[in-house]
Amino acid sequence: MSLQEFLGIETKSTVNDVNLDDWLKLGDIKLDNDKLKIIYSCYKDLRKDPFGRIYMIVSNGVIKKIGGSQDKGGIESTINAYLRGDIGKSESMRNYAVCKYFKKELKLGSNIEIYFLPLPIVEVDLPTFNGDKIKKRVAVDFHSVEKSFVDDFYKSNGFYPYLNIQESNTTWKELGLSDGWEWKND
Repeated sequence: MSLQEFLGIETKSTVNDVNLDDWLKLGDIKLDNDKLKIIYSCYKDLRKDPFGRIYMIVSNGVIKKIGGSQDKGGIESTINAYLRGDIGKSESMRNYAVCKYFKKELKLGSNIEIYFLPLPIVEVDLPTFNGDKIKKRVAVDFHSVEKSFVDDFYKSNGFYPYLNIQESNTTWKELGLSDGWEWKND
């Protein structure tokens, strides 16, 4: 029994424990001849939206990573970086490690799903060098929203999601997911 359960604090470590009303399912990660792919569950325009978003990587219903991104290629581009993380030399140990985690879990028969929460877009007046102001639509910065979700997860569970290594003060090596990684720019 965890401390949270002992204290009567409701845990929120699975997708069934959290309110997904505003979240979208991006799709399911699959392994095909040792190559990762995603079977999409949402429309392409939602996947390609360049504004910010929070995402969850879920394995067998358990939340394994809470992340955020504002990639101009949308959530599709963010997740594709993980899917191709072990092709050649990777520019990111994180991408390599998450790719390796996906493959390991899928070979064990796990079901991996990706969910995302599009962040609000607000209209702001931005100053220009000549003193004018222009109206611009911008997304809420994902960093503070991501931190809020990660903090809420920790508060509810007493631990961080498995793949949130920065917050849990661990390393990809300690998780056994960095073996074989080579820096792309060598």
